[in-house]
Amino acid sequence: MAQELKLEPNKPKRIALKYAGPKFIRGRGDHIRAMFTLEDSRVFFCDLELADQIKRLARPGEQFWIQLKWSGKPGNAADWDLWLDSSAEWTRAKKTEPVPEVKPAPLTVSDSRENHPTASVSDFTKPENGSQEESWARYLRRTTTVLTDVYAECVKEARKHGETVNREDVRTMLVTAFIAATRGRKKARRAA
Repeated sequence: MAQELKLEPNKPKRIALKYAGPKFIRGRGDHIRAMFTLEDSRVFFCDLELADQIKRLARPGEQFWIQLKWSGKPGNAADWDLWLDSSAEWTRAKKTEPVPEVKPAPLTVSDSRENHPTASVSDFTKPENGSQEESWARYLRRTTTVLTDVYAECVKEARKHGETVNREDVRTMLVTAFIAATRGRKKARRAA
């Protein structure tokens, strides 16, 4: 029998799946649990809701983090946190899979920063006044300001969906959309 992964509360653990989906095991009282085989041949048992979250998050071989959040007090509810390891995010971003053309919905920013211009790579490649480094700093500052505003607004919008969409989901979607948009601009510049 394979060794079972046991998680300590509030201590994140980095793992990777060996296979895309779990096996389903019938337990006491016809309770069904999912069993994932990990890359190191250990197994991890969980309920079906957590299994669905894991399947949506990670692909076989991709490292991700899992954490059981619990106060340690009997009767208090436990919760799970899952997130991709930065190496997995990096690998996904580097893949050269074609990105479908998506027209972004118009964004409205409700605070005083709404009149900030969006930044582009050309802002720092052709410095006007000052050094290349100063232009790069301006670009980073403006891009970060815009992304922060967009993230805050998206988190606010996600709250309308209750527990279904959390901050990590919003962050993942925002990073993915930003990478796709940036990649599209680079391809357009190369073609021109």
